[in-house]
Amino acid sequence: MTSDACTGQSGYSCTIDISHMKLVSDVLKESHFIDADWFELGMGLNLPYPGLASIRARFTDPSQCLLECLGLWLTSANNRTWESLASALERMNQYTAATLIHDDPASQILQHYSDRISQVSLTDSCIQLLYTEGLVTEDTQRKIERCGGTLNKVPLDDEFKKYLLRCFPGLSDDITSVDAALDAVERKCSIINTAPLEAITNHYNITEAKKMVQEYKKSIKEFCSEIKVKFMLNKKLSLAVSSLTCERVEFVLEWKPDEHTLDDIRRLLEKAFEDLGKRIIVRSIHRGNSIIIICYAPHHLLAALLLEAQDNLTVLMKEFSLIRLTIGHYTVYNKRIRYKVLNNECLAEEIKLSDEEEQELKTLLDYKEGSIFEQDKQLNIIKKRRGHYRHQSLN
Repeated sequence: MTSDACTGQSGYSCTIDISHMKLVSDVLKESHFIDADWFELGMGLNLPYPGLASIRARFTDPSQCLLECLGLWLTSANNRTWESLASALERMNQYTAATLIHDDPASQILQHYSDRISQVSLTDSCIQLLYTEGLVTEDTQRKIERCGGTLNKVPLDDEFKKYLLRCFPGLSDDITSVDAALDAVERKCSIINTAPLEAITNHYNITEAKKMVQEYKKSIKEFCSEIKVKFMLNKKLSLAVSSLTCERVEFVLEWKPDEHTLDDIRRLLEKAFEDLGKRIIVRSIHRGNSIIIICYAPHHLLAALLLEAQDNLTVLMKEFSLIRLTIGHYTVYNKRIRYKVLNNECLAEEIKLSDEEEQELKTLLDYKEGSIFEQDKQLNIIKKRRGHYRHQSLN
């Protein structure tokens, strides 16, 4: 967006373009917009149906479809303003996202022009004034204060970066700021697992953060013990992960979704992988003939996860009604194949026993036949002797 694009206009009604893609996408993520609703959003933004249908035909991932939809809007539509986006979201009853755009126009402008005004410092009174006047949200106020009143991002300390890369080898080496690093770590968390953030707070002994983590863990425990699996079906429980750095872990369980809670899934990961369970990201839960839980784990843990899962198979089968478990391209357990193998083994054993019995009968029969032959032979000798004795007696 050029400086002329907002001449005589408020930031809220400024025309925006493709350079704002990440900003628009971040706003939707922050408001927990459901990616699967991208088609309805496109219709609300008055995008042509053929364009939306083309996106749906070319892509299957809802996240990618949403990005393509936003790209279409930011490059071709005539209503490319925050106001139009907020109105479309309101018509979809996405009030959280709409309110975020309505209430924080100054934040959008500050973020867009951050490269030009990154050296500007704001006093505490200026920051407070922006918040008091409703020009920035409380979250934006905290972010500016955290940066010491400057609008540029806090550079990443080398020691902190090394620690992150050591703990999370899949992170990009290009991460240069604290915000980017924490955003990357956040992607390692899920709604029922905040272990990555907890590891950082404990390592650096961040007292305030420790308290927040403990409070959140308490809330997670209560939430997970109450929320049934059926309410979380087909919902994303964590941010997207890269298949280049992570391995897919898939559990298939003989569960009824209204009889189990998220806490059961947490226990499942603990029993399956023990301490490594904290590194597993639960992505989504689906229902077919059974319950399917899709997770992701760091690629470098593949061998360790396979060993742990194999050691704990008995527990998984008995306590969690495991039907199938795959880690990466490896099938650790498949109940149906196992039954087939067992049935084949039983059949083979029966055949073996039958062969042995048949052999025993043949041996016995051969013995009896041999015995009868010997008896006949002895009988013939006796008959011959008796005839010989009779002949001699007559003479």
